[in-house]
Amino acid sequence: MINLIFTAFLAYTLAAPNHAKPPSMTHAQARHRAYQITQTLRKENPLVLRWVLHQMGWVPKVKYTKERKQQQESEQVFDDWYIDMMRSMGGF
Repeated sequence: MINLIFTAFLAYTLAAPNHAKPPSMTHAQARHRAYQITQTLRKENPLVLRWVLHQMGWVPKVKYTKERKQQQESEQVFDDWYIDMMRSMGGF
């Protein structure tokens, strides 16, 4: 009977998840791991790296919509008009 209880307790202890704090890395270990990752990434295609950065959310996403394109064009038209006006008035 005691063996059965002891076996059940041992099985429960081994099956339970470990909630202990994971071991943290030292400064030197972190620097070495960063160096390893950097060396690996240098071998990759830049297009792959760009997609990885986008998927990780480390690059701000810019939406190129029709309205944004029109806004950029209208700003460019105004700038061109202003520069032409200043040239004609002798400002430049």
